[in-house]
Amino acid sequence: NMLKNPEQASKCLNQILTAGNRANVLIEELLELNRLETGRTDLELKPLNAVEILQESINGLALAAQKKDVTVDLKFPDKLPPVQGDSNLIRRVFDNFVSNGIKYNKNGGRLEIIVSIRVGKTEFRFKDGGVGISSEDQKNIFTQFFRSANVAKSHEGTGLGLSIVKAIIERHGGAISLESELGQGTTFIAELPLEPPKT
Repeated sequence: NMLKNPEQASKCLNQILTAGNRANVLIEELLELNRLETGRTDLELKPLNAVEILQESINGLALAAQKKDVTVDLKFPDKLPPVQGDSNLIRRVFDNFVSNGIKYNKNGGRLEIIVSIRVGKTEFRFKDGGVGISSEDQKNIFTQFFRSANVAKSHEGTGLGLSIVKAIIERHGGAISLESELGQGTTFIAELPLEPPKT
């Protein structure tokens, strides 16, 4: 009887609350993804200093990086034109890439973020030194609920983060891709246009 064992009752209650919180996160992320994919998210487009937003993401995740002893190295050109975007959504994209680059990195690893100018767009590369993603898993990495086999058991997640990131970038008229090999880390590449997307 749990009433006679307060410690066990407390443990069960915590498990129920944790499960409830996970369910809430999942529902919120599904709703957000649906809004993005159906075009029901209004973009508040304005010229953005992408490096400033990136730095905010890095600073916000500094504790997570410190816990894993991951060094975050940001490189960008002196004169970088502004990207056209919704600041909250672009921050969401950067938060996801930086968080993943820390979470799936090795202890004492490095997350290298390189910002460069391409014709009509700005490219962001997030290169980690983690476990990498198999060529088979790469085919599905942006699919809803998909989680790579080599991290699914060791790291919690809803499997929606990269789907949301992809939807945000595409909603901005950009593109997302990756380069990875098992045991060699992963590089996520996001491209955002310098001109606002055509609606």
